[in-house]
Parts: sequence; C-alpha cells; structure tokens
Amino acid sequence: MILFHYRQAMVGLIVLAISGCGIEPETISRIEQMSRQQSTAFSSIETPPELTITRVSSEGFTVPFPERRDPFHVTEEGKKPQNKAITASNVSVVGFAKLGEQQAILKVGGETRFVVVGDRVGDVEVMAINPPRVRLKNGNLVWDASMFQNH
Repeated sequence: MILFHYRQAMVGLIVLAISGCGIEPETISRIEQMSRQQSTAFSSIETPPELTITRVSSEGFTVPFPERRDPFHVTEEGKKPQNKAITASNVSVVGFAKLGEQQAILKVGGETRFVVVGDRVGDVEVMAINPPRVRLKNGNLVWDASMFQNH
C-alpha cells in the first residue's frame, strides 16, 4: 500500500517536473533510476546480512599497558584512629526531628548524628531532649547544649 502511494508520488513528481520546470531528459531518467534503486533498497532491509567471523590470532588480545592501581580505590591505610575525647565544646545541636519519638540532631566533632534519649555518642549520653535544648552527660559533668549557642 505504501509502495503504491510512493510510486504515484514519484510519477506525479516526474510529470510536474516535465510539464513546468523544463528539466532535461537525462535528469528525468536519472530521477527514475534513483527511485527504482530506493524501492529495491527498502525491500532488502528485512533480510539481515550474514556475518562471518574469523580468528586472526591464537593468543588473543593483550593489554598494551601493565596492570595499574585503581585511582578510585579507597584504602584504610591512610586513616588513623581518632582518639579524640568528646567534650562539651565539640558537641553542638543542629536541629530536632520527631519521627515517632523526639530526636535531636547533634554534630559531634564534624560528624552529624540523630540521637534519642538514652543514646551514647562516645562517652556522652543523651539525658533529655527538650527543643531547643538537649541535656547531655559525660561522666559527672551534665550540661545543656542549645541550638542557639555560639560555636
């Protein structure tokens, strides 16, 4: 059906070209030849070409460069254990959340943590959460950390 309309369009184009544009006969024959080639080209698309694979070498592919270290691999060698004692000066209250129970968001030595009453961060225990304050205990020292303290 599509091929029928395509041929009608080509014939109409040829008639239009002959009648109105003054095209030379060689050009018209060239257009007809190209339209025949296109119609045979579309019919051959349905059959896939056959591929033949030949092996050139018996040893296969060899890498041109030696094995290299992965630059994105993270090793634990560079990390040193942090034996920093958590004190009142390096604990700050960042925010609060209530997901079932009241939680505080603490920043302890550069690390952010969500805590609830009774949680321990190092030696520091969370005693109470009353926004905007969190009561913390480290040994015998008990203090209130506030969200509005200057750090």
